Amino acid sequence: MAKFNEISEFLGGPREVEISEGKSLTIYPLKVKDLTELSPANFEELSNEDKSILGHKMILKSLNDPEVSLEDIGKLPASVFTKLMEGINEFNGFTEKNEQLGAVKEKIARARETRKE
Repeated sequence: MAKFNEISEFLGGPREVEISEGKSLTIYPLKVKDLTELSPANFEELSNEDKSILGHKMILKSLNDPEVSLEDIGKLPASVFTKLMEGINEFNGFTEKNEQLGAVKEKIARARETRKE
């Protein structure tokens, strides 16, 4: 079994996302445990409103600030929301260049199934 100090180097730290010239927000990497909540199996069947709420939750988890609420995120200007989502997706490797969150989750599920066999 791996010791914590052997895996701690993979537990990435925060990154600044520039929102506008001279203004930025600190975001933290998402954890594997967050993927289930942020990418439900029935994602394609969700309404646009429910998909939007998932985006808000992703920002909330990435900001990692107990003083920020889902309501606060819902009040953000669209330009800020978009910049944050782009930064979060890039930071966590969910960009088109890498893989979408759903594809990552699918690969994790397949790997678990393979181990069970």
